[in-house]
Amino acid sequence: SAGVPDATKIAVINNNTFAIPILALSADVLDITLTPGVFFQMPTTSVLRIHRNGVFNGVVIGDAFGSGTIRVTSTTQGCTLQGATALPGVIVDTNGFSTVISGQLILGSLVLTSGALSIGNAGNTVQVSGNAQFNGGSLSNAGGTLDVVGNIFFTFGGTSSPNPPAIRCSGTLNTWSGFAPATGAITFYGGQTGIASHNYGAVYLNDVIVDSGSFSFAGTIHCTTRL
Repeated sequence: SAGVPDATKIAVINNNTFAIPILALSADVLDITLTPGVFFQMPTTSVLRIHRNGVFNGVVIGDAFGSGTIRVTSTTQGCTLQGATALPGVIVDTNGFSTVISGQLILGSLVLTSGALSIGNAGNTVQVSGNAQFNGGSLSNAGGTLDVVGNIFFTFGGTSSPNPPAIRCSGTLNTWSGFAPATGAITFYGGQTGIASHNYGAVYLNDVIVDSGSFSFAGTIHCTTRL
């Protein structure tokens, strides 16, 4: 597509014949599609705000200092983020509207501040190579798996998640009594893993599996199904 992107336009990047497109500072798009085999550069200070749909099947690169940030944001409609590539940090802030992240994406980090986030579809695994932080909104199951290599933080009084996706964690789950999922399993794997409560109070979970590595917890854990 041509022209200056904004929140009403659809951007398609499908040709790197002459140069790799660079997001210099920040931009808004309604939809963006990155086709297989193409490159898109997001320097560390850049922010790409997606207001509806993002499809990433090409290669997103940063600069010598890191990569930028993708912000999924909307005040009028639901959003999707899908594809099969590595992305920089992703922030979901959709003000009560839904966002579905699907495919085989690898996110540098994940932050949910508002809106209803779900991980889909069946058989899909969305990996977070860093930390995942849930400060508000809701996290729900759409058939996929959320695999967090770093730590998971559920802010006290923040994200609700009675029906979360299957979660895998290679770090520490930092949570509180209000998280309390009624369904779903949390699988810990890797090196040193564990569960920590923000106020060292009771933690209510459904199904906890320790697949490998050492596991520790602080406080009291109540499991509906098993530990």
